[in-house]
Amino acid sequence: MAHQTGSKRRVSVSEIAQLAGVGSSAVSNWRKRHADFPLPLAGNSVDLFELTEVTDWLSLHGKDVAPLDEHETLRRLWNSWIDGARSRDTGSPGHAALLFLQALFLREYRDRTSAALPLPESLWQRIVGSSEAHVRAAWDAAAVVASQNSSALHRALAVPAHVTGIELREAVQVVALAQIDPIRLPATVTSLLRDLAANNARFGPDAGTPAGIAELLIRLLEPIGGTVMDPAAGFGLALGQIAEHAAHRSDVRLLGQEINEVSWKLGVLHLNFYGSFVDIADGDSLRYDHFRGVLADRIILHPPLGVRFDANENLFDPRWQFGTTKTADWMWAQHLVHHLGERGRGIMVMAPGALAGSGRNADIRRGLLDADLIDAVIELPPGLLPGTAISVVLVIFARDRAARAGEVLFVDGRKLGLNRRGQLNEIADAEIARIADVVMAWHEGRNHEEPQFSATASVDEIRQHGAELRPQRFIRYGGQSTQVNRHVVLSDVRVLADSVASSLREIESSSPSIAEVNQLLQISWPADSRTLRIADLLRERPITGTRHDPAGEHDAVPWIATGEVTGGAGVLTDVPEAFTRGRIKGRLARRGDLLLASRGIDRSARARCAKIDVPQEVAFSESLMLLSVNTDLIEPDYLRLVLTSSSGYEALAAATTGTTIGNLRADVLEEIEIAVPDMKTQRHVVAWFGRLEQASRDLQVAAQSSERFLAGLRDAVADGYLGITA
Repeated sequence: MAHQTGSKRRVSVSEIAQLAGVGSSAVSNWRKRHADFPLPLAGNSVDLFELTEVTDWLSLHGKDVAPLDEHETLRRLWNSWIDGARSRDTGSPGHAALLFLQALFLREYRDRTSAALPLPESLWQRIVGSSEAHVRAAWDAAAVVASQNSSALHRALAVPAHVTGIELREAVQVVALAQIDPIRLPATVTSLLRDLAANNARFGPDAGTPAGIAELLIRLLEPIGGTVMDPAAGFGLALGQIAEHAAHRSDVRLLGQEINEVSWKLGVLHLNFYGSFVDIADGDSLRYDHFRGVLADRIILHPPLGVRFDANENLFDPRWQFGTTKTADWMWAQHLVHHLGERGRGIMVMAPGALAGSGRNADIRRGLLDADLIDAVIELPPGLLPGTAISVVLVIFARDRAARAGEVLFVDGRKLGLNRRGQLNEIADAEIARIADVVMAWHEGRNHEEPQFSATASVDEIRQHGAELRPQRFIRYGGQSTQVNRHVVLSDVRVLADSVASSLREIESSSPSIAEVNQLLQISWPADSRTLRIADLLRERPITGTRHDPAGEHDAVPWIATGEVTGGAGVLTDVPEAFTRGRIKGRLARRGDLLLASRGIDRSARARCAKIDVPQEVAFSESLMLLSVNTDLIEPDYLRLVLTSSSGYEALAAATTGTTIGNLRADVLEEIEIAVPDMKTQRHVVAWFGRLEQASRDLQVAAQSSERFLAGLRDAVADGYLGITA
């Protein structure tokens, strides 16, 4: 919902973009190009518009109007403010986020210790209405009221001295724009901070713990109650998810400590949005343990991975029961177990390198094993954390292990995840449930072993391997397991065999025979074949495509990426799933047009070209070139065959700019000459090549089916499900 003052409901440029389903840049273009676009309301430091005027204008110009999502509106304001920090040169994204969150907290503050009273409206209005010279004083007065019961909150709300009155007033004005749903606000703040951490890895690993990993950590610690501790709290993201899970629990107490000052302040504000009983201390947990002597029921720990530690510092600290080492991983582990209560359980994120090796690290691992404190080791896939491609290991520690004494559970989840190019890997809900189910079965004494995924090992066996804790050391990957039903495995292999047979039958029924191929080779060209320029064969000049810009101002149309041409079979028959709203250079591609890859031509491979065979117009990538073929002179598929031949590619390579790798020049491309027979001959050649190309694709499918069949057969033999006798 838009911001409202008096009888006028106001919206910002970003909110107008949300209403229209476009980007903010499109709204800026409308303001420049359309004289009838509503004027901003006077008296605001940020451009604001009356909502009814905006919706009337959008309807008049045929734009669809969507309802405003308060959650998305706050996110847009947040992103705009943090992105602006770089252009304003007023500090890091972290400092910008802190100022925004401080203002948001003051605006939405509720007195949680008495009658849930809001911050007196006059105090917030005084901040909003203050000049640059007086806004800091009004801010400080409101901060005193909001933090009267917490010295940590008072420090977290203090504005740094380097923040000017101008920046402070701008932050207040931006936050004042948002209309907020108080029920969704805590979860929204968690989401905003998670995005900040993912885009700014310098804050540290725990600040950037993805939601999926945090959810898995919490699932593995259930049931959660009593005192919950996070010694490397970061922004409080893990504790925030616990607070959300335990929103109606009065027995949950949250404790945390964080070394980075900005992260600590963000964490204090973040967790106070939940209204939970929380004590977040600042400082280095390893060197200055703020909660010395406190025992926790649950501990969740994601410290910086693989950092150095001065083994001589705090040498006689009672936490170092099993020794000291120069790497912090196993010092953090000892810190965790030191704070575990009598029935406590904790989970720690580690790098896989910490699980093996000799020396002091191995001595500490042996000590923890002998004390029966290590409960389970779970390795997750790589690419889950921002800023690193290594895999992630979760180690569960527990005090009360009477039913599982002398054994450790190992889980190999390295093949899990939803890895997407250019993005963080993710753990799906089903995979979280699968891991949690195995651990729960282990705790309840039920069958928990699964071939190639989970197994247990005795402490004696682990010690024999140098106290190594890598799951792949103890999980069975060969044919020793009997957990999978033999008939199921053989049934799967038979399905693969049927797939191979089906592919072979398809080839036999549809592919040209040798005799038919010989007929193709006997085609003679008429004597009157012509040599024509490509320019003479097109309806218009070649046109390059557009960037993929879903936030642009034009109507959405299907969009063809370069990879669909360079990696395809030569004919595009399916409507693309991607859409673009970007400006179209020239016209869209239609059925019968050709798309030619126009970049990276280096004489080392054949050209990539595809014919459009979809029922509607499509946009296409800027690295593709549209050839609108004059079908009275040449068949599109014939031109495609010529351009993808060796001689055609040599001609294209000569029409590029650059040296080693070049880009096609449209004016030179038009001058390329090719031999063009009559239409009857063209159609004859195209028909035969079409059958041969289909046969080639069928062969590729058959080869892939055969590979899958052979792999399944190998696995069945290796696992003992299939015996082959002479």
